Amino acid sequence: MRALVLGTAAVGMAIVLPMAFSAAPLGAPDAGAPPAAPSIGVAPMGAAATVASSPSADPSDDALTAVVRRTCTACHNDQLLTGGLSLQAFDVAQAAASAEAA
Repeated sequence: MRALVLGTAAVGMAIVLPMAFSAAPLGAPDAGAPPAAPSIGVAPMGAAATVASSPSADPSDDALTAVVRRTCTACHNDQLLTGGLSLQAFDVAQAAASAEAA
């Protein structure tokens, strides 16, 4: 269930964040120009990828609930009901109880 919440939060942030940073300030000389494509760093062929030596701990339910409240409830709240969904009362620890929303 945590993977679903993390994945959903990641997708939502991947959609929202580029839009938040793509707008040029008013009066900027390149305001009409399309945003530059992001650059992707690629390791040379044959280069070994570095792997962390110790696995990271899963985030706590409280931390995940905070992410949902901070990022998702801007649209999915009791007033807007975007997509017919409100996440204002959503709690990751109780995700099984609201499986349809999760």
